[in-house]
Amino acid sequence: MKYRLFFFALLLAVPAGVCAGDDVNVLSYYAVGNSLDGQPLVDRVNVLRFFPVFAMRDSAYEVEVTVYYGSQVYSRSAQRMDGGRYWEALLPAFKLGEAIQRLEVESKFSLHRAVADQMDAILSFHKKQREVTEARVKSTFARFMWDSKQYLDSLGMNANKLSSLYKNPRTYEAYRDSVLEIRFPEQVKRDSLAVTVDSLVALRVLRLNDYQVDHKEMALEQSALDTVRQALAREMEVGLADTLYTGPSVRLSDIRIGKDLKTASILYRNYKGALRHMPALDPAESMGVFRVRYVPFPVVGKTLWRPFRSGSPTVFEVGLSFGNVIVAGDEFVKPQLSLRRLGVAFVISDRVFKADPEIMALALTYDFNSYGSLGVGVDFADAGDPRSYFSFGINKKAFESVITGLAALFN
Repeated sequence: MKYRLFFFALLLAVPAGVCAGDDVNVLSYYAVGNSLDGQPLVDRVNVLRFFPVFAMRDSAYEVEVTVYYGSQVYSRSAQRMDGGRYWEALLPAFKLGEAIQRLEVESKFSLHRAVADQMDAILSFHKKQREVTEARVKSTFARFMWDSKQYLDSLGMNANKLSSLYKNPRTYEAYRDSVLEIRFPEQVKRDSLAVTVDSLVALRVLRLNDYQVDHKEMALEQSALDTVRQALAREMEVGLADTLYTGPSVRLSDIRIGKDLKTASILYRNYKGALRHMPALDPAESMGVFRVRYVPFPVVGKTLWRPFRSGSPTVFEVGLSFGNVIVAGDEFVKPQLSLRRLGVAFVISDRVFKADPEIMALALTYDFNSYGSLGVGVDFADAGDPRSYFSFGINKKAFESVITGLAALFN
């Protein structure tokens, strides 16, 4: 009898024991197909492995993962693994039934050096030319302006005032003549100096205009270079938007080129509606075809047995399903009805090895989701009087959640 009880306990512990051997649950996101394989699990460490397209594997240097689930937003930097074959990031801890609403992965990578080097060469040449031109123009202009100012100061005139009045001849001449009359009483001397002053002021105004024009031309030249840079960036964006190269989900709006044309980033987005049909599961379900369900309300014949009552057995369904619908990719949405969710189960209780087992049935089951099933069959505990059997079975994690919710409701 002891060996039988031990065997029974071992049988019920098989799902948990097998699953407990692997504490890390991996979800794989493939950029080449914008597809997600795997499903979150509760009570497990969930990680995401992002697989970049092969052509961009070596150039990627940083990957950022963002997960939207429920009302939460979770971001984490991924680590480069296996020589860049994939990048791995820790996912949040999911509660039973929570699903990923949206998944984003930003991949930053280095661009081809040829374009950046070519642009650097153009900018360097332009910078040197501008520096030489600016130094020459500035040196000549500054020297002339200083010498002319010194000369006008020696005559008692304000050089800046003369330049500002030059556009108004009457006011200009009145100021010039009034200063010369005070310093030089001889008419001939004043007339000669007036001609010299007029020439210097005219040259000052002309040189100032030329200097400002030179600076405007250099500014326009810089704007032209910026336009060339932007055109090159747009050309590279169009190239990266080729879905045959970067993946089917990439659009121009998901691409950003660095200002130095040496780096870029692509935002891979996966917010297919199918993700919402991939809720976090109980690890005990990950065995696939094997099922152990707890049945809190079995109906045997015309009797409904209720849990936690004296005389009511603890009932389990142990069986096989015809198909594995537990772990699926994001392209897979389970249909409303599917033969893959049918199965057969042996119905046993904690009294299975006693003389009066009370229930020992064979049932046809249907898993309506990953946590529960419906069953219908025949109970053979009383060989002389077989009885009908109906059940609603749930797994251990779902039952614990129900009890916790009820306890919170009545506290």
